[in-house]
Amino acid sequence: MNLTDSKLVMGLVAAQSEQGESAATMQTAKKKLPRLRQLKALQAAIGAWKDEGHPELKHGAAVWVAKLLKQDEKRYRGVGAGT
Repeated sequence: MNLTDSKLVMGLVAAQSEQGESAATMQTAKKKLPRLRQLKALQAAIGAWKDEGHPELKHGAAVWVAKLLKQDEKRYRGVGAGT
């Protein structure tokens, strides 16, 4: 199912409810809608992230997070020493 199928699924749900189709079939169609919406949002966001805009992540997110944790640890030690 591609991204343009969300309208098709919504139409299917509406048609099934009018025709009295089974609740299970309608539930299956309704479950697909959030995933289709998420896929559409992700596709729309392609290209929004630019590496140039995030130099702190040049060496990877794990390195950046480790640096933040180390800074926090130093700060907490400093706060604890003053009490």
